[in-house]
Amino acid sequence: MHHVRSILLAALVLGAIIAAGCGSSSSPGSAAVTSTTSPAPAATTAPATFQPETTVPATSAPNVATTTAATANFDATPADFRNLNDMTPVRGFFVDNLLGDLDATVAAAENVDGAVWPVGSLVQLVPTEAMIKRAPGFSPATNDWEFFELTVDETGSSINVRGGAEVENFIGLSCADCHAKAEPQFDFICEQDHGCDPLPFDAAFFQNLQATDPRPRAE
Repeated sequence: MHHVRSILLAALVLGAIIAAGCGSSSSPGSAAVTSTTSPAPAATTAPATFQPETTVPATSAPNVATTTAATANFDATPADFRNLNDMTPVRGFFVDNLLGDLDATVAAAENVDGAVWPVGSLVQLVPTEAMIKRAPGFSPATNDWEFFELTVDETGSSINVRGGAEVENFIGLSCADCHAKAEPQFDFICEQDHGCDPLPFDAAFFQNLQATDPRPRAE
């Protein structure tokens, strides 16, 4: 009887061992399946496309090409000629700069030793005559000055004649010929001591013409 029990006990122990072995073998078996299964393809990343760096110029930076082109193409119109008394007086004549560089024009006018006047400078002694500094190369014979004969009235200005030697002053003389007599350092600007022929009128005569400019004043 004892022998039978020993056999039964041994059988039970063996069955338990076999059962335990089958239960533990499931994990390695699953692992084996997992390890042999082809892994899911890794997500592919498209190669980065090279983007060249672009630099946008600051809006405050001056556009030199545009500025130069505007200067070269500058061309006065009747609206640019306003009442003398709205311009800047310098020693009995009046100046302005139609390109906005008034400080440079005034500096040239006030330089008693002479100066090359900046482009856009407008010079007038009387309401009906004017000279404007154009871009380099416009007229080498007149140091790039353009001369104007104007008609003025209560409505404004109109241009009768413009150019070089063909433009005459109010006493019938060529403006360019008169101004060409100015000493070179004065850039075609005539005053009492610049080398030009004197005009046959006193200061009071010109002051009266200037004070009675009929063109409308700026508001």
